Amino acid sequence: MSEGPEAIWERFDREVDDDLLSAVAGAFAFVACADAHLADDEVERFLGWVREEPAFAALKDRDLEPVFRDLARAFAADFDEGARRATEAVGAVKGSEEGRALVLRAAQIAVVADEKLKAVEETALARLCEALGVDPSDW
Repeated sequence: MSEGPEAIWERFDREVDDDLLSAVAGAFAFVACADAHLADDEVERFLGWVREEPAFAALKDRDLEPVFRDLARAFAADFDEGARRATEAVGAVKGSEEGRALVLRAAQIAVVADEKLKAVEETALARLCEALGVDPSDW
């Protein structure tokens, strides 16, 4: 029997104890899942970026991929709950300039991962900007 979305979120909350990583993963998943489809190449771009980003150097010893894939499944099962939790996680780093920049970068990667900006992705981006206290037109 597979885990339900709430159990996946609880495990994500437990296993990803870094607020910045939670915000970045949540933002990426929110935008990437906004069109109801998360392609493997989108996941690979995100994971590659996290591996290369110096801010996440401490993650080299942890395996983020299964945790992120679980997060994407939770979004797929209950998008509204995923969106709520993602914006909540993003709001936790609102006071950090570096945090805001990394979250917005993750969102940008999600948008370009499938090489087209869709209306649902624009809506997700606007919600993330609101959670960060950033004007969407500024970036």
